[in-house]
Amino acid sequence: MTTIDPHDGQSPHFSGEKVKELARELYGLKVRVFKELDSYTDQNFYLKDESGREFVFKISNTAEEEDVLDMQIKAMEYLNKHIKDYRIPSVCPMLSGERLTAVPGPDGADYFVRMLVYIPGEFIGNIENHTPELLHDVGYLTGSMDKALTGFSHRAANRHVKWDLKNMRGITPIIEYIDDPELRTVIEHFLLQFDTFVVPVLPDLRTGIIH
Repeated sequence: MTTIDPHDGQSPHFSGEKVKELARELYGLKVRVFKELDSYTDQNFYLKDESGREFVFKISNTAEEEDVLDMQIKAMEYLNKHIKDYRIPSVCPMLSGERLTAVPGPDGADYFVRMLVYIPGEFIGNIENHTPELLHDVGYLTGSMDKALTGFSHRAANRHVKWDLKNMRGITPIIEYIDDPELRTVIEHFLLQFDTFVVPVLPDLRTGIIH
């Protein structure tokens, strides 16, 4: 599978009113509250319907591949079956039964959309006191997900992703943009360590789906 960088595509710019319309047409929801959420290159909206149910409506960047989004959906479904101690987001079926579909955007491009059940919580970065109990809980959840996903596979899992640590040599062309020579030296040092000690044994290391 080819390497896709979200920055190669177009970011969606849907209005809240358009999202409410899509929620009604695709899911039969009458949205009473909506708010746009932060995102990287996609667009996310918090929705609440007239019965008080809460959702996250996700609109993907045009560079996102359908196969990769399908993998994300299947991974969430898999985790929901294998992790019982924590709530894991689940993807809502549309009236058609689909969990992912493409819709035209205001710019004429097609964008994949899906909707997840909203799980209330607090970003760990917004919590001032990271107690040992909290950190243990985060580690336990992360470990549980990692362990569960050892049994998960998908055809899109083997695509090339520059954020994958085994592909860290891909950052070499941008090192020159680091102005601080001391910081640049540190990064070059660890890249050399990677080449020397990690690359030779990469084929023998265990790998898993974690992102």
